[in-house]
Amino acid sequence: MEIAIPLYDRFTALDAVGPYEVLWRVPGARVRWIGAEARPYATDRGLQLVAEATFEEVASPDVLVVPGGTGTLAALEDRPLLDWIRRADATTSSRSCRQRRACSFTATTTQSRAASR
Repeated sequence: MEIAIPLYDRFTALDAVGPYEVLWRVPGARVRWIGAEARPYATDRGLQLVAEATFEEVASPDVLVVPGGTGTLAALEDRPLLDWIRRADATTSSRSCRQRRACSFTATTTQSRAASR
């Protein structure tokens, strides 16, 4: 199972690292930090995480975790990020989850915001 956590500048570290700490323990899971570019991205407190791959390199993850943070408003204007979320959404487990109405508030809210752009 491929799990993607897209990074963008000024995300909140806990929103990315917290899910990572849980999800990497799932048997068969591969959690990947990704971004528009494979480079370091700074959190809202200056900590840097490195995207190991680009959006194109992780085109169809099974699970998508989008962190929040003070950079969220700017991220909602980030065309490459939003376009990738739309494309990736078609392949994620959350699509079938939404059809069963069992998704978390965060996943539904993030995808709703991205879809409205």
